[in-house]
Amino acid sequence: MFLLAFVFPPVYIKDNLMGKDCSMSGINKVGSLKSLLPGEEILHFVPSLGLATAKALPTYRVFFPIPLFLRASLYITDRRVLTVVYLFGLVIEEFSSWYPGCGLEDDFEIVESISVGRLNILGPYLEVISHNDNRPWYCRYLCAARLRLRFYMKNPETLYEIFYGRLNKQY
Repeated sequence: MFLLAFVFPPVYIKDNLMGKDCSMSGINKVGSLKSLLPGEEILHFVPSLGLATAKALPTYRVFFPIPLFLRASLYITDRRVLTVVYLFGLVIEEFSSWYPGCGLEDDFEIVESISVGRLNILGPYLEVISHNDNRPWYCRYLCAARLRLRFYMKNPETLYEIFYGRLNKQY
């Protein structure tokens, strides 16, 4: 579990064994993906992510898959962006960024903006910026409330259009 917390996402997570602690909508567990809500629809699924970065100053985390050891998937649903990290295919860390008005708790990441870009060396990426202002006081000193996730992939424009369409339905 510690390895997953160190690799992705940044410093503070919610562990299902510890209860509601320092939360960034991350959950560690062993087993298969079971946290889709009743009636939650999967709009798009990316089965295997390549390079991903997470930045919540002063931390900067990098994720890259290691065959047979570590991999990640991305689910775009009608309520959130769900990143799932698998260690040996058994241990799972789920991380959610909720669309405005779709979260179930007071303590969760809310998507602020979505964009696409390109770096010469790493290629095209999808960037999701979210914030969490409801963190416990002791977490506020560890990382900034704003989180920037970048997923490097082929053709991120398709995902951007899905996100953009979903966010526009909220307003």
